[in-house]
Amino acid sequence: MNIAAISLTPHDLSLCILKDGEIYENTLEERLSTFKKDGVQYFIYDRLGKFAYEYGLDKLFISNGSEEDYKLTEQYLDKYQINCPVDYILEEHHLYHASSAFYASGFDEAACLVMDGWGACHKLQNIIEDHTNINIDSYNQELDESRTKALFAESSSVYMVKDHQFEPVCKHYYVSPEFYAEDTHMSSVLTSQEYYSQIAEHHGLEFSHCFGIGMMYGTLSEYLGFDRENCGKTMGLSAFGKEDPELPSFVEENKLYGNPSLFYYTTNFNGGYHPSLIHNNDFQKRANIAYKLQKSVEEAIIIRVGNILENYPDTKNIVFSGGVALNICANSAVKEKYPDLNFFADPIASDACQAFGMAQYHNPNKKEYKPLESIYLGPKYDLQMKKLDIEIAVAKGNKIMYNKNMNKE
Repeated sequence: MNIAAISLTPHDLSLCILKDGEIYENTLEERLSTFKKDGVQYFIYDRLGKFAYEYGLDKLFISNGSEEDYKLTEQYLDKYQINCPVDYILEEHHLYHASSAFYASGFDEAACLVMDGWGACHKLQNIIEDHTNINIDSYNQELDESRTKALFAESSSVYMVKDHQFEPVCKHYYVSPEFYAEDTHMSSVLTSQEYYSQIAEHHGLEFSHCFGIGMMYGTLSEYLGFDRENCGKTMGLSAFGKEDPELPSFVEENKLYGNPSLFYYTTNFNGGYHPSLIHNNDFQKRANIAYKLQKSVEEAIIIRVGNILENYPDTKNIVFSGGVALNICANSAVKEKYPDLNFFADPIASDACQAFGMAQYHNPNKKEYKPLESIYLGPKYDLQMKKLDIEIAVAKGNKIMYNKNMNKE
């Protein structure tokens, strides 16, 4: 059976094809178009159409898109004559992160920790009803229009995986800036958030009005002069920093969410309230901020891992995915803290893993899956022949340059 998955995440639009349960191709639109972070749907359908024509396609899964994206998708499927059942999936972003890490690891069972900047957004009452089987109406809690509009974004999740069943045991959300409207009253949203937190505390659910760790890292990276998609530069800058006691804490008391005075209801950084954070592009000041941020994130991840081990003491394997899992310094800190733990970081931890995670999760042959042995799934080459080809090309180039110089003389 041949299946494919497409993730329409704009900055990491991806395609994964499984032929008889094994990876045939796993690629990004940007690799085919050569435009960095290309989010325009185009080349992946040409690739998928050629596969479907040659081998046939039994099922296609598509996620992380809007209604407009899905309409455009249907046009491309028709254009490239891709005729198969299609499942449009709306709200499983963290699940596919967990699936990606698990099926890359080779573990038989594991706890899957997912931490990113911004996962799928959900209505607050739907979160409660989906994860706890509680009917909110049964609590006689009146939901005004603003509470109905409020969306909470996934911040981190934990899934326990056994026999290829993914059980969500812990989910953390924060108020999504996406939901704001002129007639939405934040005070009402926060009131309902506090109320629901009391209902959900025994069901592994947690809500906050502050950013999660991933969004905090991206926001401060932007403040330091980098793009949100280039947080690795902040991690690198932190190596030049040192402890600065004048800097405020970047995290709230439990160290799992951003400091409310700095990150509150907005994607912007409210650093103006803390003069010690003004860096005026001074290298050492920026490095000190990056250093404190990096240490805060390392501590937050260690706390999350510690919580898993405390609640599930028999856990031997933990896999880690989501944008935060790209922080190799933090991953090293976890290994130092828990040297006996089998800790596996997703090699494609960003949203580029979404199509792969989706395809593996829906793979009918997943019980016979093979762990990733390499993330480079292109053509195979004879290294000696390639070395010879390179030497010949260099020799030809040198000869051309020599002849050009001789002609000038």
